[in-house]
Amino acid sequence: MINWLAIAFSGILGFGLLSVISSVIMSLFRNLAWFSKGMREYTKSGYESAASKFDPNELTGVRIDGTRVLVTGANSGIGLVCCKELARHGARIHMVCRNKSRAEEARQEIISETGVNESLIIIHLLDLSKPNDVHSFGKQFANNNDSRLDILARVITVSSGGMLVQKLNHTDLMFTAKRSKFDGTTVYAQNKRQQVVMTEMWAKNYPEIFFCSMHPGWADTPAVALSMPSFYNKMKNKLRTPEQGADTVIWLALVPNVRRYPNGSFFQDRHVVSQHLKLGCTQSTDYEKQRFMSNLADIAAPFFK
Repeated sequence: MINWLAIAFSGILGFGLLSVISSVIMSLFRNLAWFSKGMREYTKSGYESAASKFDPNELTGVRIDGTRVLVTGANSGIGLVCCKELARHGARIHMVCRNKSRAEEARQEIISETGVNESLIIIHLLDLSKPNDVHSFGKQFANNNDSRLDILARVITVSSGGMLVQKLNHTDLMFTAKRSKFDGTTVYAQNKRQQVVMTEMWAKNYPEIFFCSMHPGWADTPAVALSMPSFYNKMKNKLRTPEQGADTVIWLALVPNVRRYPNGSFFQDRHVVSQHLKLGCTQSTDYEKQRFMSNLADIAAPFFK
């Protein structure tokens, strides 16, 4: 009896060890494949190669006068570039920022560089890390006829190519499971994977609105320099400019016939691209996606009372 128990226990340990080794190997493969892809596509030279195939006249003469655009993270980096360019095309810009002085400084920069009327650039102070405040802001914004967004909206989410190394975690959304240590980079990549899936599911649930997510590439922004200093210092000469990183966001906001693309698509350099690395095994089932959205709704519910 003891021998059989020992054999069974050894088998369980062996299976567990094999599972761990397999997981480590797959993680290593994903990261190597992602970095190789990034060096080819996400850098400044990657953008320049892609941009050489853009239609130079696609956005010529496009005006969106009177269209209301809400931009989060609007006072720096990609968000600030988007505000400037969309203002040049006639949009009324609603800047969502956390810091008042930085927001005011960015607003003046937008007005100065674009020459638009200052009444077209509106600041909203909001800390997106506070769900109650976000909910209150959303209700107030929706009830204000002067700031209401156009009903046929385009919702463009800035994601990250880092999500390609992560399979959707549809159960532990708050990262409460015991781990050896907290890894901010892994959590960020997982959040970005969840963000892409959420965008895809919103597109299915609200087909009258165009939802999409996009990867800006590796761009030289204050957020990258602050949050990933080692990566930034090693790669800063290869990073895209903020303008290059923002290009696809601006294009998605302006291109007249955006509905020719499937709702919920993931974009990179003005093209729909795969949400998964080849052989990366990060695909999720419909059940897992639905379970993720259900769990997300449960987390959000207390803030919407």
